[in-house]
Amino acid sequence: MTNEEKIILMLENIQQDITEIKANVKKTDEEKRRQKNIEAFFEAAENFRRADTPEEKAELDAFFAFMDAEEERKRAKYDLLS
Repeated sequence: MTNEEKIILMLENIQQDITEIKANVKKTDEEKRRQKNIEAFFEAAENFRRADTPEEKAELDAFFAFMDAEEERKRAKYDLLS
């Protein structure tokens, strides 16, 4: 094998290693983003669970009323499609 061939082989190996590293970094970033979303979900659930003030309770009541209205809207829409 000539020196040129060895250099080309080494460069191809380096290029492959860089591609693998980029894929690992992307995977790690996605995992971190997913973990942040999970933490935010649990924080929101905890905040819902411990609505202490009347303002927080009113906010929860409004949210639940909105969700009930959305469910009713979906039910009516899909009943019409059936």
